[in-house]
Amino acid sequence: MTKLADWFETSNDATKVLLRLGARPDVISLAGGLPAPELFPGDAVADAFAHVARDQAAVSLQYGPAEGIEPLREMIAEQMRAEGATSVTAENVIITTGSQQGLALIGQTLLNKDDRVALDEPTFLGALDAWRPCEPGYTAIDWSGNAPGFKPSDDTGAMPKFAYCLPNFRNPTGETMALEQRRALVAAAQRDDVVVIEDNPYGALRYEGVQPASLLSLADNGGEGPYDGHVIYTGTVSKTLAPALRVGWMVVPQRLVDGIIISKQGLDLCTSPLTQYAALRLIETGVEAETATRARDLYRGRRDAMLAALEKDMPAGVTWTRPEGGMFVWLTLPEGAESRDIFDRAAAAGVAIVPGDVFYAMSPSRNTIRLNFTNVPEPVIAEAVSRLAGVIADRARDAA
Repeated sequence: MTKLADWFETSNDATKVLLRLGARPDVISLAGGLPAPELFPGDAVADAFAHVARDQAAVSLQYGPAEGIEPLREMIAEQMRAEGATSVTAENVIITTGSQQGLALIGQTLLNKDDRVALDEPTFLGALDAWRPCEPGYTAIDWSGNAPGFKPSDDTGAMPKFAYCLPNFRNPTGETMALEQRRALVAAAQRDDVVVIEDNPYGALRYEGVQPASLLSLADNGGEGPYDGHVIYTGTVSKTLAPALRVGWMVVPQRLVDGIIISKQGLDLCTSPLTQYAALRLIETGVEAETATRARDLYRGRRDAMLAALEKDMPAGVTWTRPEGGMFVWLTLPEGAESRDIFDRAAAAGVAIVPGDVFYAMSPSRNTIRLNFTNVPEPVIAEAVSRLAGVIADRARDAA
């Protein structure tokens, strides 16, 4: 009989398998990166769409500019300035159909076949999916020595086309990049003339601690705009409002704006103006901020429930991260354990997880697992972790 884990050949396959498994009513899914649906502001979303369709029909139901509607871009630029990127203007902001499209646009605009992307592993599998059609190679961000940076290619001597990271509550590990690492990375980008992609879908979901400065703010020259530094920033309302709105944005150095807009025109002409105006209204009326506050309160309890259950039930030799925010906990099994074997056994026990090797572009770790805590109530989290711990313990006994 074919094992579920055998279906994982690419991260695209992984996504399909996990969606199928998560749809089974007998399975508790700790696999997806899904917000809790009870947080969705359905009435407010309905009111916002009705309002803009009725009162702003001429602009909300028409084609719009490829870079996005100006009032939303102005609002995002103001937010970026408030967070320390003082030279960002609306000219730097491009609205995208979800932040995932932003990653695809970066690849389409900057990458040619066999160009290299520098990244930390493990990393967001959606980014790897976005760039797979461009056929790049990958290299690790070099954190060694007193001056971390980027290694030139052995074949051509060329630097990576860009580097990619998620400094806040990284998907899949939940870890946060320390301020000193952020400063070192930006200094390396400026020294080596490498653009860094700062992907920040989870930044609003901090449950404890102090948020370090963004890479964007550290790369900002502090002068008059538009911004033209070495960081591209991507954001989204998917985690603070609802994923189905598909409204994301990029803050792009001025020298790259025209190329990315041309790429976007070729993909979809424009992100839906109707959705953009609705999202703008939801932000202006405070719905996004209120939903984000409720999300932090709910997810903090769910994270704590998962950490407590792991502490209570996991057998010796299993370790895990303790995220200050975001959506994920990263498990590391004892050496020699295979997460794909655990995946199949966990599915049979009614728990869906993600084998960690799908999050690697270069050197996969086969004894790691990603767990999501945002989409499952606290008592169900405890039950799922108990089942998973039993599976891991049983597998260890079988291997002994």
